Amino acid sequence: MNKYIGLFLLIVILLIPMIGNSFVNEPSGFNGIKWGTDLSSIKEMKVIIFNGSDIAYIKDNDKFNIKGVTLDNYRGVSIIYGAYKGHFYQGAVMFRGFGSFNVLTDKFTDDLKAKPEVVVDKNRHIIKFLWLGKKVYIEITYNTKFHVGNIIYTYIPIYY
Repeated sequence: MNKYIGLFLLIVILLIPMIGNSFVNEPSGFNGIKWGTDLSSIKEMKVIIFNGSDIAYIKDNDKFNIKGVTLDNYRGVSIIYGAYKGHFYQGAVMFRGFGSFNVLTDKFTDDLKAKPEVVVDKNRHIIKFLWLGKKVYIEITYNTKFHVGNIIYTYIPIYY
């Protein structure tokens, strides 16, 4: 009997690190830029928001390619790079249309090899798909009223 209890506890202890680790294929960066990079050292980057330790950048003629989805310049901005205390920690890209949202959520679910947490806020017309890895948090949000959405990658060790 004690053997079985010991074996059970060993299995539980080995599985604990997997709890809360939604995906294993964590990206090492966003859109070709590694997490932690000093964005001011990339000459194409332009500051669009400066708020103390937080700085947001864009790049001229930037592209973000995801199979089957057109990611264009929604309201003049398509890709935003965030730096905290000089270090790249967040990337965001805008998209349009529910079809794009469906393709993106399917692609991310397949690529990350994990099911997302799904949050629906009917009052605000928002659907969110969330993946939390050990170091990277990915969120795809879609507004059903305005038919626009965004993907946000956050590198957790730099900001939190």
